[in-house]
Amino acid sequence: MIVSSLVMAIAGIFIAESYILPSDLTPPAWIIVETENPSCARSVEGWLSRSFAIPPDGYLCTSNQTATSVLLRRFYARRPDGTLAKLSEDEEIHSASGIELSGTCEVSAYSFFFGSKEMMTTEEGRADRLYDLHPECRGSLTPRLGPEP
Repeated sequence: MIVSSLVMAIAGIFIAESYILPSDLTPPAWIIVETENPSCARSVEGWLSRSFAIPPDGYLCTSNQTATSVLLRRFYARRPDGTLAKLSEDEEIHSASGIELSGTCEVSAYSFFFGSKEMMTTEEGRADRLYDLHPECRGSLTPRLGPEP
């Protein structure tokens, strides 16, 4: 069992991922979790699960590898008292997917919209946010949105 768990984690396969939004983050916001950036710290990762604590600006940079498969994603908001409130993917979380910039620079990320569906004015917001974070990638690059990794 331990060997198969290790192989699954090495292959980028996780049973569960948790995204924890800070108590002071208010919607609407595009959340970006950049992965595979060697200049960034690693997020908490177990054998078959991992957790991403999103900072107040909605951008987290990690050196964790991009997941190739995730069976269960959970989204939480941290309350001021420190407890977690589960967020609904139909009400507060929308358009979750992978996004990659490739060409002269390579950026991989997972992104989602935090807020009501009515607050989300455009799907391009995630690419705009990623370009703001990586201005060196602006130009002829076209972002590739993928299904949930």
